[in-house]
Amino acid sequence: MRRCCAEQQPFVFYRNETCYLFVQEGVFEAPARFSSHQYHKYVWALVDADETTSGIPEGLIARFTRLLTIYSTSPDRSRWARVHKTVDERVLVMNPWTRKEIHRAAPLRLTDPDLDLIDELFDELGPVPRLCIDFDEDKLEDYKKDLKKVLGNITIDNLEELADAGDSLQMNVISHKVCLIRRFNPTPLQFSS
Repeated sequence: MRRCCAEQQPFVFYRNETCYLFVQEGVFEAPARFSSHQYHKYVWALVDADETTSGIPEGLIARFTRLLTIYSTSPDRSRWARVHKTVDERVLVMNPWTRKEIHRAAPLRLTDPDLDLIDELFDELGPVPRLCIDFDEDKLEDYKKDLKKVLGNITIDNLEELADAGDSLQMNVISHKVCLIRRFNPTPLQFSS
């Protein structure tokens, strides 16, 4: 959305079962009978999975559509399983979030974000927005206990087995299993020869 605005490119934002067209002249609600093939050129259509839990709205992926639909969702396959029925789908996985990106996103979800707490969670649990920003205290404690238990019992052999077993995992499974492992003490390792 920011990119389209900065480049003064028209785009469609889907919200509450309505398409809003953003152009230089302003923001307009698309008429109910307006078909996506009527745009003169390809236009980005931004759809958040939280707005459409059953998948991309049919009107945005109709035959001969002139929309490039960008469906923002978690890697959980149940959220995007129907995407393969579109004209031509591409699945892209976003890089991990930076601390700065999580700080910028926090006020969108929290009225008064505690950046120190967010930093603690970031350092302890990694660059996962759902853990740093959108956390539930009970679920967070369960996650920490599970993580501590796993890390307390891990061996090099376990890691090798995980790597071998992980070859067949789908992305939606991996997203719930991956955690960031780093040294507790960041000082350089000393090896004796």
